[in-house]
Amino acid sequence: MDAIPAEESARDLFMSGFTQSFLLVFLAEIGDKTFIMVMLLANKMNKFILWLLATIAMNIMNAISVTIGTIFPLFMPKIVISIVVIALFFTFGLRMLYNGIFHKDDGGEDELEEAKETLEKLDALNEKREPLLPDGQRQVPVAPKSSWKFWERSQYTFFMFLLMCTEWGDVSQVVAIGLAAKYGMVSIILGGGLAFAACITFAILLGSCVSKFCTERIMSLVSGCLFTGFGIRELYYVLSGTA
Repeated sequence: MDAIPAEESARDLFMSGFTQSFLLVFLAEIGDKTFIMVMLLANKMNKFILWLLATIAMNIMNAISVTIGTIFPLFMPKIVISIVVIALFFTFGLRMLYNGIFHKDDGGEDELEEAKETLEKLDALNEKREPLLPDGQRQVPVAPKSSWKFWERSQYTFFMFLLMCTEWGDVSQVVAIGLAAKYGMVSIILGGGLAFAACITFAILLGSCVSKFCTERIMSLVSGCLFTGFGIRELYYVLSGTA
């Protein structure tokens, strides 16, 4: 008889971690620099290859974050982890609400320009050019040596590497670390992984529509409310002794 409540508790814990990771990662990535990069490349690359590479790159970063998060319970008390998660939720939530309320909505032009600049650097690497140097300092392009390995000259490798670098230290990565410390590895990997896959799918198929109607201010307000709401929820659990 005692096994049933334990099973229900484990299932509730899994669903709570899965739901939070999916919603928070999805909303954090919509309209982000990664989203815009994928959207801009949708007309230049095979869509399935683009989706596959971007999904793999984002899930690698998600797995790294979750792995880091699962290490914390080994040397930190559960109550401390709960407090850290609450602090993360309120910090990101209030910051997003502030950005949504007080910052001027430029239609995501800053993110768009940053994404375009990053893709231009990717093209420069692929074509072995040096666009950031003055004309007098540029070297004459040299044909790549045949001894180069495939991964060293592949545009797909550069693309995945850029996505992973762009994602490093992002809100979604910090959230995954905090949630993994509280809810464990499996639910956060699945929830975050599906969120990245869904976000990339939106970017490829409906990117222009999403960017047009879901402005940076709207997404900041929605994400801020969600982060703050989850923070209040976690704080209630701690105060009530059910955390």
